[in-house]
Amino acid sequence: MASYLRTRWGSRSLVLLDQGVLSGFAFLTTLVLIRGMGLEGFGVYSLLALGWMWGLGVVQALLLQPMQTLLGSRIGQRRRAYLSGCWRLAVGCMGMASALAALVVFGLGSSALVAVGFAFFLVARALQMQLRGAAFAVGERRQALVSDAIGQGGGFLAIVWLGPLLDWSLHSILLIQAAAWGAAAGYSWMGFEGRGVRSLPLRAMALRHWRFGRWLVGMAVVRWVASNGFLLAVAAQFGPSSLAIVRGVQAIVGVANLGLAAMESVLPTGAAVEAGRDGERGLFRYLRGFALKGFVPVGLLVVCLLWIPGPCLVLVFGKTPPEGAREMLMGLAFLPASSFLYTLYSVAYRTLRKTRALFWCYGALAILVAGVAPTVVGTYGLAGAAWGMALQPMVLALWLACGLAVRSGSRSKPAWAQK
Repeated sequence: MASYLRTRWGSRSLVLLDQGVLSGFAFLTTLVLIRGMGLEGFGVYSLLALGWMWGLGVVQALLLQPMQTLLGSRIGQRRRAYLSGCWRLAVGCMGMASALAALVVFGLGSSALVAVGFAFFLVARALQMQLRGAAFAVGERRQALVSDAIGQGGGFLAIVWLGPLLDWSLHSILLIQAAAWGAAAGYSWMGFEGRGVRSLPLRAMALRHWRFGRWLVGMAVVRWVASNGFLLAVAAQFGPSSLAIVRGVQAIVGVANLGLAAMESVLPTGAAVEAGRDGERGLFRYLRGFALKGFVPVGLLVVCLLWIPGPCLVLVFGKTPPEGAREMLMGLAFLPASSFLYTLYSVAYRTLRKTRALFWCYGALAILVAGVAPTVVGTYGLAGAAWGMALQPMVLALWLACGLAVRSGSRSKPAWAQK
């Protein structure tokens, strides 16, 4: 029993440490870029970030999330062959996606160097995400930790060193980050369980991933609209500098949110195992236990953000935080709590393969946000955008809870677990 507890505690500690590395260095990178590029330059960088967030969301929905669930029922050589196929699918998809991304960014008026930097960053980050997800799925959490440290931490150090020498130019920052995440992907590849293994038939894998993830892909698109509708409204009405303020405040909340990010690395696989073992009853019991354990720390996060907003803002923006930043932080402080609830319900729906319901929920939310965001931002400014973003996951969680209420008594296993 003592050995088991040490193993479980060690694994969870590694996950939290990994998310601490990602969130901590992401926060430091944001701080350095705001100071180096200025609000205007960082605002333009943030607009590009919205683009690669959309691309990475699609990759996660089509490749990573199906892998995390479908891998749970495979062991031994079948698991290695499946991981090998996932990697080949990722390389093929990202090769085409990066070329398309470069053309789109160039067509929107950016320079060729910015377009190339954007494409390289997108493909490097996506491939590292795929390898990182595979490492977590097979229990190689130390490998994922080192890979994230190389990508996020190495990128931060390189920006600190090379940014001033390269005059904080946008294309230079993108290429630096692309190189860092490329190095991280290379490290992960060396320890990848599917390396050198003959894959499962790619056509059959692609079809199965598509059947599993097609609604997740659609959801990623509408989720991007819903999640970033207020950001786009801020950029359209107040310009890149105001968008930079929003992103700076989001970075503060992101550091406090590292525990929630860790959930997405371990919760789907654990939920799939429990669902395969004891059906829906086991799944809901597992998620309820997770919710009870996470309620107190999430509440403390919200209280801390509300209690000490001033020092956080000074750390990011300097001695004189821009107008509207404090109001934004007071609204976004509630985002960890609403995101915590949504993540639990989202994992339940994905495990049960009710991804179509997720799509329709996000579709409805996207339509709502697209309709009200311009008016809310125009009337209430940055504070309105903050409250809108904080309440979105809560609305989704309530919708999903209503859908699950009628299913919680069944012991039947999901269809994928019966095969």
